[in-house]
Amino acid sequence: MSPADLLREPPATDVAWGIVTTILPLSSDATAFATVIRYLSAGLLVVACGYLGYAILSAVLRAAERGEALSDRQSGAVAMLRVVIGLGCLVPVAGGLSVVHYILRDGFARPGINMANAAAASAAEFVLRDGHPLSPVSAGGRDLVLAVVESEVCARAYAAARANQVIGGMGAAAQPSPSGAEVVSPARESWFPWSEDQPARTTGYVWDWGRACGSVSLSTAEGFGDGEFGTARREAVAAVVREVQAMAWVDRLAGAVRTASATHVAGPDAEAAFAGLGILRDGIDAALREAGDRYDRALSAVAARLSTGDNGDMRALVLRDIDERGWYALGSYYRVMAHASLVSAEAVAERPERTKPDSAAWESLAGPVGTALALVDGQLRRGTALAALSTGEALTGEATEGGNLFATLMQSATVPVTDFLTGYDGPRADPIGDLMSLGSVLMVSGQGAWAVSLAAYGTSEFFMGAGRGVIDFIMLAGWPLIALLWTVGAIFAYLVPLIPFIFMTFALAAWAWEIVKAAIAVPIWAFLHVRIDDPEIVGQAQRQGYISLLVGVLLRPIITVAAFIAMHMINAVILNAFLAGYNAAFKGSQIGYTIGGTGVLISVAVMLYVEWTIILWSYRMTTQMPQKVAEFIGYTASSWGDDDAGNTVVGSVAGGARHLPKPSSGSSSKGGEGGSDDGTKRAAKGAAKLGASAAGGPRAGAPAGAAAEKV
Repeated sequence: MSPADLLREPPATDVAWGIVTTILPLSSDATAFATVIRYLSAGLLVVACGYLGYAILSAVLRAAERGEALSDRQSGAVAMLRVVIGLGCLVPVAGGLSVVHYILRDGFARPGINMANAAAASAAEFVLRDGHPLSPVSAGGRDLVLAVVESEVCARAYAAARANQVIGGMGAAAQPSPSGAEVVSPARESWFPWSEDQPARTTGYVWDWGRACGSVSLSTAEGFGDGEFGTARREAVAAVVREVQAMAWVDRLAGAVRTASATHVAGPDAEAAFAGLGILRDGIDAALREAGDRYDRALSAVAARLSTGDNGDMRALVLRDIDERGWYALGSYYRVMAHASLVSAEAVAERPERTKPDSAAWESLAGPVGTALALVDGQLRRGTALAALSTGEALTGEATEGGNLFATLMQSATVPVTDFLTGYDGPRADPIGDLMSLGSVLMVSGQGAWAVSLAAYGTSEFFMGAGRGVIDFIMLAGWPLIALLWTVGAIFAYLVPLIPFIFMTFALAAWAWEIVKAAIAVPIWAFLHVRIDDPEIVGQAQRQGYISLLVGVLLRPIITVAAFIAMHMINAVILNAFLAGYNAAFKGSQIGYTIGGTGVLISVAVMLYVEWTIILWSYRMTTQMPQKVAEFIGYTASSWGDDDAGNTVVGSVAGGARHLPKPSSGSSSKGGEGGSDDGTKRAAKGAAKLGASAAGGPRAGAPAGAAAEKV
């Protein structure tokens, strides 16, 4: 972006520019606001001239009484420059506005709009035109590499032990081709006369090491890129298989364990011994992780290239609308940006279907094969503790001595249901999209339950009211449940995707109030420059004005855009992190106790409510980030209550935002900007005291504390 791009006039269709030109018009036509401001500027200009004359006369008389010349502070270049700036900015020009208003419009608001527009357009192009997902998507490369290593070590150890025992044939293990084999769906003849027969077609690819050592399979992803992505993914897996098959330590390990007994030897001592003999490669975990990363990057690059052709007209129209309406239009396409790369993200994130080695097929070779796999597993630490805790039996009623038969029987039914509803099988490419899909399911379920209840009442009426009392009793709980299902479903399906747009709208409104505030305040701010006794061009009285113009007017739009994009990306990471640990956390909180039907319901309800709160809380940052940036550099920015306004709208619709925590500057004060200022002062005092303590006593911190109090 060049300086010319910063200062060029935005299009007339730009929403933010329309706000600015409403208050600060481009033409010389007078407006109601300009009429009011003209009297403010003219009055301040008269007062400034009078004050300047008084200050100069006082300084001359004081110098004459003392027989001294005027000081550099009173007669130097800084004093003259400040007077020129102050008086020059107050002079009314065309339309009744002062020079300072045109500086506000063309020197701060216009560049701020252009920066935000360029940032919004670039982000949209990155996703919509170039095909990149908003959040990085893992293709599960490390899991794939570890699966290949496990099967390859198993097959080599199986073959070495079989040869050592002079057993002929391949047995239950095999060595697949690096390119794998095609999974072909057979042709089907239609039984209906007018329908078409289905020819044989390839539905996937499989790398099979035999029943003893497992397999890995993937679909062709024929719905994405006309099968080109599936072919590229097959080549990437083939590269991984070739790389693992070429590792010399696999053969050395298979040869070393071929004589192991049925009671295989594994553990830290065994691993150290084998590593000392050069059988286990030192640092193998890092090497395999690098291979997995290469696989992820290769698939992401292919997916980005192929996804740009999907919905081309829609992508072009969205980019055109952002160019026309500016950065505010980005809020309208929150789900469009997520959905535009969803096909590619889901294709990349598809996990290989893994069949584990079957120990029952090892038979007399269990010792060598088991020892090899145990040694590799011990060095690679394949299964994470979180996965073991969240999906295993460690956190159940049987985990403690207090477990009883009833708890065991109950959990045999409820634990699988809990794992299914709250389980986590890998990173979700679009967790918010999953919530929307769940909302649709809940609405359909509520409507279905409502239809069933009506059918029950109709049947009762048909049989002269038989069973009506029982139905009424059941529906005392049924009607609220149906309403809850439909309401929660509607919130997730329709309100969740609107949350970013709602907060973006209030962020735009807050910036509009900032423009209005600046348009009223800048004449007073310019008036405060007319002083000849300040040693600096930017004195203490004007410093907050410069910060307000910088953060509140110039940078607020691009900060809003940055927060909007960042919250979308971070949401995917935070929601995935929450989902990954929630099942283990809930089961851990109930260890030793029965998780019944109520527990399943509570676990799902809490999970959904936390996800809802994370989404709502994070997008409030879109409106709060300018204040946080100002606090970061030690100043305060205006808080217009835009975050509370957006939260009120969402909460009024859903009733779920009344107790949402509100980030603050650490102050307990109730009031907006004043509260932030008080919190900043207290923080400054605390820092001054801490500095005094480090310097050797409270006296050392007194000047710093006084300076902090002045700020």
